[in-house]
Amino acid sequence: MKIGIIGFGRLGQLLTRYLAQDFHVLVYEPEDKREEIEALGAEVASLEVCCQQAAVIPMVPISAFDSVIEQIAPLLPSDGLVIDCCSVKIKPVESMLKHLPETVSILATHPMFGPDSARETLFGSKLVLCPVRIADKRYREIYLYLEKHGIKLIESTPEEHDR
Repeated sequence: MKIGIIGFGRLGQLLTRYLAQDFHVLVYEPEDKREEIEALGAEVASLEVCCQQAAVIPMVPISAFDSVIEQIAPLLPSDGLVIDCCSVKIKPVESMLKHLPETVSILATHPMFGPDSARETLFGSKLVLCPVRIADKRYREIYLYLEKHGIKLIESTPEEHDR
């Protein structure tokens, strides 16, 4: 499977490093970070190419999230999946539901780890999953993949999460 990551900040770098061990990862970053991206086993790609992948993870600040989701919506495949990693859930979920086509799946997540705490391993790290609009089979595949890698999963709704 191919994954597109939009943004290469500290958490984007961490996820790229781990995901590139199991998937073909393409990264869109407006700044020239080709060397760093390729050193992690990923590939630099345009925004359009990143958005054409099976799963797209926007790793952008919450202040830019709504405009990025609006921008990428027409670039996504009809059966695509968008996975957010924001620390709050209601606002990004509202944005994704508003802008993304109904055929695009949505999985809201909140990594309860960061570049410092997960520097050596993700094993034992916690991740909140909010399956907003995603087929059961697809969600189970993602859930089992994460669980197999030792990540402690917490299922929630966006409202429960933000409370």
